[in-house]
Amino acid sequence: MIPLRHVTRRPSLLTRLVTAPISGWRHRITPGGRWLVAAAALAGAGTTVSVLIPFYQLFCALAAVLAVVEISGLLCRPRLVASAGLPDRASLGQQVTGEATITNPSRRTAWDIAVRILHLPEGLQSPPFPGSASPDTPETAGPLATLPPGETLRIPFVLETHRRGLYALPPLQVETTFPFNLVRTTVTAVDLPRLLVVPSFHPLDSVHLPVAHRYQPGGIAMTSTIGESPEYIGNREYVPGEPARRLDFRSWARLGTPVVREFQEEYFGRVALVLDTHIPVPRLGDLR
Repeated sequence: MIPLRHVTRRPSLLTRLVTAPISGWRHRITPGGRWLVAAAALAGAGTTVSVLIPFYQLFCALAAVLAVVEISGLLCRPRLVASAGLPDRASLGQQVTGEATITNPSRRTAWDIAVRILHLPEGLQSPPFPGSASPDTPETAGPLATLPPGETLRIPFVLETHRRGLYALPPLQVETTFPFNLVRTTVTAVDLPRLLVVPSFHPLDSVHLPVAHRYQPGGIAMTSTIGESPEYIGNREYVPGEPARRLDFRSWARLGTPVVREFQEEYFGRVALVLDTHIPVPRLGDLR
């Protein structure tokens, strides 16, 4: 039995420190927030020349706006309860559809709710939803939803499989961009079960094996003895030129005309079943 690959990654501390700002820029800040951060960075670069230039006032204003956005996002973060369901296995190349169930037990409405799965292992991909800004960096895992108090919302999410193996999935994040749609604030996270991706297969209604006859000298008896052993199939009339050893004298005496025995060479029907059991050599960091 061929063991399955456990596809997991555990980045080092240095890797996390380097990738944290990039991940925050790509995943936590919305497109509108990126423009605001870029403008604040340009204004901050202008303050290095002189504080007397109006760039200083512009930088302070933009920095204050960013601080207000961050603080208001934390203060307005709703209190939600979430769970998620996902199939435990899928075929290679198949889309896996899961569903997140979100409940709002608070007394206020939750605005701009979406779900996402970040940092998927290599071999899995979350397809972009219609209307996303870029297929490489999906902006949302679906349209932003509104959840009134005491209501329950179900949001589907999709994963694409590109490599077989056993995957440990990162948590499903429930996020909100309320109130300014500039920064995504994580409300809660839901642990997902492991996903087993098996090789792709095609169900067959019937099996058609194009078996052809191949002549085997001596037939089946040749495998255990030496000499020809054709199969007797019947008698027929003698044709001039046939070997005398094939004459059936008993039938000749009974019918009064020359009769010969007719034989047929035996055949072997061979069917080949090819199984692909090759597993590529994993790269460093793919196994744990």
